[in-house]
Amino acid sequence: MKKAYIIGMMSLAAALLTSCEPDKDPKLTVPTDLVLETPEYASELVELTPVKTLEFKVEKAAYNVALTPEYRIETSIYEDFGDSEEAKTDEEGNIIPNTMVVDPVDPFSTELVLSGETLDLALLKMYNVTSDEAFKALQPSPVYMRVIAEVADNKATRVVSNAIKLDQVKLYYTSEALPFVCTPGGGCNWSFGACGKLAAYEKDAETGEWVKYRGLSYLKDEVKFTLGEGWGTNWGAGASDGVMAPGAGNIPVPAEGIYYVEVDTKALTYTLTPAEVCVIGDLNGWDTNTAPAMSKVEGDACVLTYTGTFADGGFKFIVNPKTSGWSINYGGELDNIEFNAGNITSTAGEHTVTLNLTAVPYTATFD
Repeated sequence: MKKAYIIGMMSLAAALLTSCEPDKDPKLTVPTDLVLETPEYASELVELTPVKTLEFKVEKAAYNVALTPEYRIETSIYEDFGDSEEAKTDEEGNIIPNTMVVDPVDPFSTELVLSGETLDLALLKMYNVTSDEAFKALQPSPVYMRVIAEVADNKATRVVSNAIKLDQVKLYYTSEALPFVCTPGGGCNWSFGACGKLAAYEKDAETGEWVKYRGLSYLKDEVKFTLGEGWGTNWGAGASDGVMAPGAGNIPVPAEGIYYVEVDTKALTYTLTPAEVCVIGDLNGWDTNTAPAMSKVEGDACVLTYTGTFADGGFKFIVNPKTSGWSINYGGELDNIEFNAGNITSTAGEHTVTLNLTAVPYTATFD
């Protein structure tokens, strides 16, 4: 879980409620309430998609100290957040959650932005949807939400907001493997297996075909884009920078390095954004200005690595954090690293983390 940056343990100790030392500095006071506003769209049909975002506003929690609270969103399919529900298990004996706490894009802002993908995955777990058949039985249903504020992951500082209701939320579900775009070129010696892959993330509204792709790749000299591993469907340089054409020649790469790449196969456009891929998390207090950069593994064009001291908690991969903030980040499970997914679990100590960009979904190791 993301935690507010703490300059020192002495600062936190001085702010805790249990402190009894006489001190002229203000003591941390836990607010008695927290107000979450009901969004204007709450009574409308909300259709979740991988690229949709939901915006919420919560009043700033007044803790009376110069520590930044963290805001997380608790969501449930039950009005009482499952308090009156008996515990249920799936066929394998795993507990089916009645409520789940999810991270907004920026947990330190009172303007909370929640990705549709994050909310959809949480709700699918609560409904225990693991197949197309189970999903087809679902109907748009109410979803209940409230915000939890906390300082420095200290439960004694926790305050919970009022609950709000979204009247009708429609989920999405796919069990099919997502298509991907390859980036063969000089960076990977034109090898499909070694090049970075771009994951599909948006369909055409009219045809239902995947048309937008995004991801990371190490590029050098020239590059082309192909649908899957093969030259059957490919795009090259168009009439100008940022424009591509089917079957055309190679696209010049401005400079050697890691890029965040976006491709639109309908509009026939692409963007190549130089990317510094960093590790961010409890190891550096989730500070976008001090996130350590990863480097390319020798001999592997699209495998990145970082070795350093980690802390108990979590981490994510973040792109250009000093200039782009949280707009481009990857998380999830080690075997399923996805755009804007949840935190990856970390343990304290010296560790080496790697990020493999050569397959969709991306994968990582934490050794």
